[in-house]
Parts: sequence; C-alpha cells; structure tokens
Amino acid sequence: MATLKAVNQVAIDELRRSNAKLDKAVDQLRVKTLTFIAAGFALLTYLYKDGNLFIPVELYGRIFYFVGLASILSALILFLLGLRPYPWMLTTEIKQLKKIPQRSENQYLEYVKGEYISCFEKNGATYEIKHRSFNLGFILLILGASILVVIKTFPGRVQSCYTGNGITCIVVSTKKEGMIQ
Repeated sequence: MATLKAVNQVAIDELRRSNAKLDKAVDQLRVKTLTFIAAGFALLTYLYKDGNLFIPVELYGRIFYFVGLASILSALILFLLGLRPYPWMLTTEIKQLKKIPQRSENQYLEYVKGEYISCFEKNGATYEIKHRSFNLGFILLILGASILVVIKTFPGRVQSCYTGNGITCIVVSTKKEGMIQ
C-alpha cells in the first residue's frame, strides 16, 4: 500500500508536468499571435501598397469594405491585447521558501501540491483569456482578408437598367473607366 508521502510525490510530479505543458502552450500561442500580427500587417501592405483605398462606389460595396477593414483592424487589436503581459504565478516563490511553516515532510508535500494546484488554476485562466483573444482575432482576420481581397481583386461596378417593356438588365463592369454592356 502506498504511503501518503509517495502519493503526494506522484501528485506533485503530475502537477509539475501539467504546469510545464501549460507554459509550453502559452509560448506556442505567443509565437502564433506574433505570426498573425505579421500576417495582418503584410495583408494591409499588399492591399494598400499603391496608395489606392479602392473604396467601391456602391453603398453595399462601401459597407462590405468598411466591415472588412474594421475586421482586420479589430483582429490586430485583439492580437496585440493577447500579447500584453498578464500576471503569471510561479509555484514556489523564494519569499515563501525562506519561511516554511510546515514541520513534517508530508505537510511540506501537501503545501507544494496546493501551490501547484493554485498556480495551475490561475495560469489556466490567464491562458484561456489569451486563447479566446487569439481565436476571435483569427476569425476576424480571415473575414476581413476575404472581403477586402475580393473587393480589390474584382473592382466591378454593377448597374441596373430598365428597358421600358418590363425587362430589367444588369450591367457589370470590371474596368474602372467605363461600363461594358
């Protein structure tokens, strides 16, 4: 039968591995966030490299344009907010180790186990905030990129006409100068 000391030691080892996995996940999320910030700025550079705002003439085109631009800018803001430093709790603080109130080895192992559990809960909540920010930013970046790339690539103008005998025609132009019928 396992002793309380052995059980606590195994629990501490498992909690140590869990905290290490969480630390690695936070580092990976930071790298992904930096990558998508660079991608967002690269996208904006591609879209506006010639200095043309390419705002469509039609009202619905303008609405889509500004929704796409707002999505990209919101994504970049969310990514930057996800990079800001959050308080990260460490399992054993030096101040705490200087004055250990426990008198036995089992009490100390219980104390360390409790510290690992509280750190994992607090750091896990911090990671969840960063992860949500990243996921929402990713969706907004894809949405905005899709809208603006389509508007820039296909700058067509749509015009409807009525011929008088009940026939409605739609004229689409992909040239900026004039309309093609």
